[in-house]
Amino acid sequence: MVERPKIAPPAVELSGVTDRTALAPDLFAEFWPPSGWPMFACINRPSGMITANTLDLKVSQSILKYEVRRDDSGVYTIEILSGTLTRTGEISLNPVLGIRFSGREDWYEEDARPEEDVLDLYASGKQLTPERSLILRMILAITFLISRIDRGLMPNLKKTMKLYRLS
Repeated sequence: MVERPKIAPPAVELSGVTDRTALAPDLFAEFWPPSGWPMFACINRPSGMITANTLDLKVSQSILKYEVRRDDSGVYTIEILSGTLTRTGEISLNPVLGIRFSGREDWYEEDARPEEDVLDLYASGKQLTPERSLILRMILAITFLISRIDRGLMPNLKKTMKLYRLS
């Protein structure tokens, strides 16, 4: 039998989120993943948050958070927020990446026009024009960041945005 090397625990801690804007997990399972968007099936929670674990509590901590929402008209929003947590417990978050889209069957087929289904895209506070390649890069970046947050790993946001050409 081969022994696996021991892996050190991550240098971050996962925090529970109590957010009234995100849907409850039981409601989330009812509508997720959206019709026509199977690439979002890897997202299995309506929200998550991670804070960088620092030894010095006098310094504010970095936070990375995501939220998945659906409004009454069937429009979905996935948002990545970044910010700080001060030692007094105050949280300051700013949206970093976001996509707002409507659920529809197979938008990614050859003759489909994703611009019709993706209502909004933004990165670093800038509104982006929905184009097929940009939409796909945004989806990859968002799902990567969410997978890291859910695993308790703090991803490097700047490097990720640069890698997916979103900054």
